[in-house]
Amino acid sequence: MSLGTLLNELEAELIKQGLHTPDRPSDEALASTQPFAIDTMSFPCWLQWIFIEKMRQVIDAGGALPQPCHISEMGEMYAREAHFPAELVQLLKRIDDCINDA
Repeated sequence: MSLGTLLNELEAELIKQGLHTPDRPSDEALASTQPFAIDTMSFPCWLQWIFIEKMRQVIDAGGALPQPCHISEMGEMYAREAHFPAELVQLLKRIDDCINDA
């Protein structure tokens, strides 16, 4: 399965699980220099507004994917502290595999 398809699935699952944020974060929040913008947004918000968007930009530009990718590890940590369904963690593992196998 292509990374683009997996990103679409991730976006759809965030919506299905009620974790999609309809309003774009502020420019200041998006400019965070902390890993996963942990100081300005939730992990699901970061996935939606930073991770998915940047991965789509890389795909569209034909650029190199960041390797290794271990985004599912952050999903697992977040799931211990907040409502973050196992379905999303499994999808993040598939995204890791897709990127790491590229």
